[in-house]
Amino acid sequence: MSVATSGIVSMMYPMTAIDDLLAHNNSYVPKHGHNELPTEPQLHLAVLTCMDSRLDLFGALGLKLGQAHLIRNAGGLATDDAIRSLLLSQRLLQTRAIMVIHHTRCGLETFEEETLQAELEKEYGQRPPFKLGAYKNVDEDVKQTVATYEVARSSLEQKFVALSSTLTTETCEKSQSRNRLPCGSQGYDWS
Repeated sequence: MSVATSGIVSMMYPMTAIDDLLAHNNSYVPKHGHNELPTEPQLHLAVLTCMDSRLDLFGALGLKLGQAHLIRNAGGLATDDAIRSLLLSQRLLQTRAIMVIHHTRCGLETFEEETLQAELEKEYGQRPPFKLGAYKNVDEDVKQTVATYEVARSSLEQKFVALSSTLTTETCEKSQSRNRLPCGSQGYDWS
C-alpha cells in the first residue's frame, strides 16, 4: 500500500518522524509489491480497541493483513465515530462479529474524568463536548463499552438494518510478564 501524503501538515511532531515513515513506505512498496486483498475482511470480524502504540494486535491475536477491521481510539470506546465505523463495516463490508478489547496500563486509567475535564475548561474556556473515557477497572469498562454499543445498535437497527445477536464473552489471560494483551474482552457473534 502506498501512502497518500498530499496536504499532510504536522504541527505537533517533528517532520523528521513523518519524513522517515514516508521514506520507509517509498522503499517498502517496490520490495513487497502491492497486496491485492479483498475489501471485506476474511474473518468477517471487526475489532474495537485502544490506540495504544504498544498493542500489537496482529501478533497478539495471530491476525494477518486482510482478516479483520481494526478500529482504534483512545481506550477502545464505543464513540459515535467507532459506532459509525462498525455500522459501515457490517453494512457494506460483511463483518458479522465484533470483538471489544481493552488493556491494562491504559492511559485512560491514569486520570480522573472530572479533574481533567475541569483542567481543560480552565485552560481552554470550555469542556470538551464528549466524555474523555477515564476508567479504573478494565473489565468493567469493557462491559460499559459493550453496553454503549448495544444501545446505539438497537436504535440504529430500527433505522438501518435488522440484525440478531448472540453475546459471547471471552476474557483474555492477564499476562503482566509479557504484556502482550492483558485485557478484558467481549465479542459478538452475529447470526
